[in-house]
Amino acid sequence: MRDGNWDLIARLLKEKIRPLFTKAKNPAITSEGRKNFHPVPLTRFDGSVLDDEMKPWKVRDVYATRVLEWIISRYKPTDKAHLEAHFPLLVPAILALIDDNNLTFKRTGCELLSKILQPIHQSGSDILVRTNLTSVFEDAITPCLLSLPTITAEDSSIQLLGAAYPALLSLFKTVYKTPSPKKSNDQNEKDRETYAAKVSKILRSNLISSFHHIGSSTPTAISTSASFPHPRLSTFLLEWITTFVKELGINTTKYLQEIVPVLYTTLSNPFGTAHPPLLFAAVSATKFVILNAHPRIWRWRGEILGALCACWLLIVGEKEDREKQKGDKGGPSVTELVKITRELQGAVYVLKHTLQNPVAVVNGQPDANQLAAKEAMQQELQTLAEADSELEGLLFADVKS
Repeated sequence: MRDGNWDLIARLLKEKIRPLFTKAKNPAITSEGRKNFHPVPLTRFDGSVLDDEMKPWKVRDVYATRVLEWIISRYKPTDKAHLEAHFPLLVPAILALIDDNNLTFKRTGCELLSKILQPIHQSGSDILVRTNLTSVFEDAITPCLLSLPTITAEDSSIQLLGAAYPALLSLFKTVYKTPSPKKSNDQNEKDRETYAAKVSKILRSNLISSFHHIGSSTPTAISTSASFPHPRLSTFLLEWITTFVKELGINTTKYLQEIVPVLYTTLSNPFGTAHPPLLFAAVSATKFVILNAHPRIWRWRGEILGALCACWLLIVGEKEDREKQKGDKGGPSVTELVKITRELQGAVYVLKHTLQNPVAVVNGQPDANQLAAKEAMQQELQTLAEADSELEGLLFADVKS
């Protein structure tokens, strides 16, 4: 873009956009758009949050958000100098949107943050480190992750979380994941450790806890299984659990005691076929958990096999019912059920392959527990198949063909 256009954008930000978003002061940042290390605490009840005059961008000058979106879309990785010069002018507006009490504006703020982080990350800019704004954005986004039913409607929750989780993960990747040539090897290693810690915190404190919160894992007099009153949101959270597990890699091993119960309750739920995407998400998550936590997966093979077998039997029973009721359009189709069975077979294949190929842990050798699991695996599978012949199609399927 030509220099004249950048001058126009700078004027728009300074004279129009920034003044509209800074009428209500944010104690987390300074007037220069940096982190405020000595913020003045707000009063217990700040009446200004209800004053429309303090948020003209929301009521009167409604064009401001669209102009801000257009400006952010102009930045490319090659525009590093202009991006860093304008970034302090963009920060108050993005934070104002994320901090707003309206979920639509919160979502817009998270989306704009994700967009501006792309050229920052791709250009290798360290503007977030220099301005110390990483924690400010993290503190602003994290409360958005609590927008869950029943206080927040399921549709609204999915929309907001669908912008908040990507923004938070993009923030962590931009600051911590990519090694910087300006930093020492020790500092880059610390950044990688910080990245794993940040990702695991969101996984445990938000994703997994939210999954339990919106479901019901409390046994009742008539049922001992979990229920999923918000299946679309549960599916969404499982998909993001999978994403965060991928990011954690081998560090997933430390959190198996929290992840495996989520997978087990989902796959073994007797009403899982009512919403097939939930089962697809659970099977996908199971595969990545097995792959990432392979050195310790032997410890959880019983729970994982139990969940996969329970899901298989439910699918087989549902498929038989579907075939008998060809005219009934309710519930999952036979095609969907067949796809789930293939995914289940794939998950069992991954588990078997992992157990059959123990990895070196101590002194270049697998530990005794891995070797014991390898020796016992075939007999354990055979015992399951003998208990219910329907399981043979799951446990001994030729997945490669």
